[in-house]
Amino acid sequence: MSQSHLAQPLKLPCGAILPNRIARAAMTEGLSDDLLRATHRHEMLYRRWSDGGAGLLITGNVMIDHRVLERPGNVAFGGAIIPDGELCPPAGADGSGNSRLYPALCQCCADCQGCGFHLVQVHGAHDYLLSSFLSPVTNQRTDRWGGSLENRARFLLEVVRATRPVR
Repeated sequence: MSQSHLAQPLKLPCGAILPNRIARAAMTEGLSDDLLRATHRHEMLYRRWSDGGAGLLITGNVMIDHRVLERPGNVAFGGAIIPDGELCPPAGADGSGNSRLYPALCQCCADCQGCGFHLVQVHGAHDYLLSSFLSPVTNQRTDRWGGSLENRARFLLEVVRATRPVR
């Protein structure tokens, strides 16, 4: 790929147009304040990346539930102080637990839009929740969310369908 190709705009299927094909990938910054809110340090960091010319900036971890953090320093929508700094231990999700995630994900997408974001990445990699449903190693469920690839992908696809209308 030539440098001139990287500098060309890219139209995404959703209609958004990126000024170039250079992206800053998602990674955890760990810069939230004690109430799990984004800080001035976030603003400075993202401004530096933007000024550096990246056409797409994908934020670090922004959690939809303050009780379930990937690590200390994550930003969380509806942030609140975690008692004694404890992170949430993993637990299996039943069908009702899965259905509670859809409204939370949609609300997070709407909040991002309200903050000026143009796109939302549904992250299904790196052993996070969505990828754990996809993997036959971690997904040992015997209900409609487990077993075949079609069943294991159901949760991810329903999340995408639930968040896509938020524009």
